[in-house]
Amino acid sequence: MGRIRIRRVLEEWIAMRFHEALATLATLAALLATPASAELDSTMTALIVTPAPDGTETYRPATSARPGETVEYRIEHRNGFSHALDGVAVVGPIPDEMELVVARASADIPAMLEVRGEFDPDSVGEEWSALPATKIVVDAATGLRMVEDATEADFTAVRWRLDAPLPASGIVQHVYRTQVK
Repeated sequence: MGRIRIRRVLEEWIAMRFHEALATLATLAALLATPASAELDSTMTALIVTPAPDGTETYRPATSARPGETVEYRIEHRNGFSHALDGVAVVGPIPDEMELVVARASADIPAMLEVRGEFDPDSVGEEWSALPATKIVVDAATGLRMVEDATEADFTAVRWRLDAPLPASGIVQHVYRTQVK
């Protein structure tokens, strides 16, 4: 099995962040008379996690990953505005070659964690769901519809919807892990 390129994950995150933030930013620009130097700045880093026998972990920058390796993504937002921002959502992609490690997703501000995937065959495209997520499975032979628990393999992205405003001049960090299939 080969390596996957982490750069593609970061490019997906940038594209996802751009599309989902465009409407929010347009609204903010219309509502706020803020100096040009103020902004919402976001960064994402990817690290390979290597566990030691004593339970500690070491991290190294991820440029590629092998099957079985764990990649930790850290997303940081810096609110450069002089006021708190309401309605912020933080999104991170989960590449096809990876599965989410749900137990390791965290945020340092109260937030609802959601996952994206194809959970309903009657809906076009993917939708967001809180955890635990379920999906509708249709038996091809009988047409019988069953509701099953969605698994980490069903998820294509994570999203935290902040329960509290992002503080003025504040920094928040969200972390999630994936494992290469």
